[in-house]
Amino acid sequence: MALIVSTNTYLTLVEADDYVVSNYLSTSTEFTTWDALSDGDKEILLKGATKRIDRQRIIGLKVYEAQSLSFPRTYTQPFTRSRLYSPSIVRYEGNWVVETSVANCVKEAQVEEAISIAVLGNDGDANLRIALQKQGVKSVKLGSMAETYIGVGQGFNTTRLESTTATELLQRYLTNSINIV
Repeated sequence: MALIVSTNTYLTLVEADDYVVSNYLSTSTEFTTWDALSDGDKEILLKGATKRIDRQRIIGLKVYEAQSLSFPRTYTQPFTRSRLYSPSIVRYEGNWVVETSVANCVKEAQVEEAISIAVLGNDGDANLRIALQKQGVKSVKLGSMAETYIGVGQGFNTTRLESTTATELLQRYLTNSINIV
């Protein structure tokens, strides 16, 4: 299935390509990895990144009950703080902030996550480490070399984003807890 904005992606392939060209040097690993991919592979990575983003613990609720993806959101937050963070917000209803479109930081996070997945796909050592952590391995020792994975077995988040940049871009939306009503 091709990319369909608001169904399986937050942005188009053209927007993703423009983001990469605008934010990475042509000699960077991220740029060269992305540039070498076919459009079909890029679409697969973008859809995968969307799924990873939507699996995060995100504050608030979907704006429309029937929307396929997690964004745009509606959530409670002090008026002044919301206004500083979200230029995509134009409506305030009491203490509720209602986003009228998907914020640029979400679209940027999707591209960053897709790039990270592509780059990691070329790094067998990194993939092995991630696989070991997801399996609950706490440490590995080979001869005189040893690695200890922090947080493994103690609520390690297996749905975490691969890209630290994507995590930073989404920080205002992410929470470590969920309200139970």
